[in-house]
Amino acid sequence: GAVDATVHALRLCDFLAEMRPVDSVYRSYAAGFRRGLTEVAYDPLSQWFADVDAAGNRSDARPATGFFPLLVPDLSASYGGVLRWLSSFDTPQGIPAEAAESPSFSADGAWLGRRMNCPWNGRSWPMLNGFVVEAISAVSPALGRAWLRKALKLHKDGSSWEHYSPLTGQGSEYR
Repeated sequence: GAVDATVHALRLCDFLAEMRPVDSVYRSYAAGFRRGLTEVAYDPLSQWFADVDAAGNRSDARPATGFFPLLVPDLSASYGGVLRWLSSFDTPQGIPAEAAESPSFSADGAWLGRRMNCPWNGRSWPMLNGFVVEAISAVSPALGRAWLRKALKLHKDGSSWEHYSPLTGQGSEYR
């Protein structure tokens, strides 16, 4: 499954479980999501949370969503080593959706030689930047502030595009 969807589902179940004064089914759902993230998606050797296919194989891609589990307090305390990957996402403008050294990375939104309408292999998305900054801040507030300043560079002229080049900060004019 996808790390980002699992983290969002886990956070929702944690919230719903807190809203009920008695034990609820949401606690067991949240526990299952936690197990999936820590036992299946997390690779202790690379210290990264990766998407997993139906056969149980972890992807070798490095999307920025690998930082999302740090949004969960008990996971952020245990998996702070994920921050060692920050340099892979250190581009001049914003935080790319895919690690810059990844073979599929494209600052221009190209996939297999063709520019895509909604590219998630390297463009910098404000929504994604917000989640990544929040996740980094959960482990290190000082680092979180530094990466927030980096993410805000995308809006230097007061505009807001759907996605940007993480190298130049140029907003998408084709979507």
